[in-house]
Amino acid sequence: MSDLAGGHIDIGAIAFGVGADAVKILAVTTDERLDFLPDVPTMKESDFPNVSGTTWSAIFAPAGLEPEIVARLNTIINAFIAREDTRKQFATVGYRVLGGPPQRLQARMAEDHAKWSKVIAAAKISVDP
Repeated sequence: MSDLAGGHIDIGAIAFGVGADAVKILAVTTDERLDFLPDVPTMKESDFPNVSGTTWSAIFAPAGLEPEIVARLNTIINAFIAREDTRKQFATVGYRVLGGPPQRLQARMAEDHAKWSKVIAAAKISVDP
């Protein structure tokens, strides 16, 4: 981001956050426009229909945590992120807050794994030992 904002490189792919206003954003890779960048088109709208991707964050707990504790934590976290002041604070750094049940995150992780596994295989990307 520093090199892009400083003019050392001409183009970059970044996650939004502090400093994003120092560059001209040409498009976003989300499937729909972002609330905090309403005038910025998606890649699909910019004639790149196969370019789609997002970054996300989640809260995880140790495997095997009792379902009652998971449910209680989920209820508390969802109540916190449903608050208008919380949503506004996240929006200032470019986050869209989703929340929901743990199954929503599990489905998202499965979808991302399937999608990016194909991209990695097609590009023949590997990790050197």
